[in-house]
Amino acid sequence: MRYVELNSQHDYTHWEDYKLEELRQNYFPATLGKMVMQNEFVRLWQINLLPRERMAFRRLPKKYSWSCSTGGMAVLANVNGRIDLCVFDTQDFGYVDHGGKTVTTDIRNIGETVLHLHILEYL
Repeated sequence: MRYVELNSQHDYTHWEDYKLEELRQNYFPATLGKMVMQNEFVRLWQINLLPRERMAFRRLPKKYSWSCSTGGMAVLANVNGRIDLCVFDTQDFGYVDHGGKTVTTDIRNIGETVLHLHILEYL
């Protein structure tokens, strides 16, 4: 995955009103799409976003692995104000460790095809 910062942290001047309202409501589900499986160690989530479809703000796990089977482009807005453009290659994958911090973000598919992501959340 490659990403480009579009907006820096703590700068909400270019944010859409509906996103600011979501932040004011302070309701961020812990679900990350459709749960595929769960055991005492992990949860596997599936996210399928149609072109231009957005998944509202969600709390991300502190540690997780992700994969993108299709490739594509998405914009992620973090509640800290930062906005990133993410470009996924087919079969991209990665590991994220937020160092014990909670991260809350949304994601919008800005590509031309369905974006297929899997998140493996470590419990």
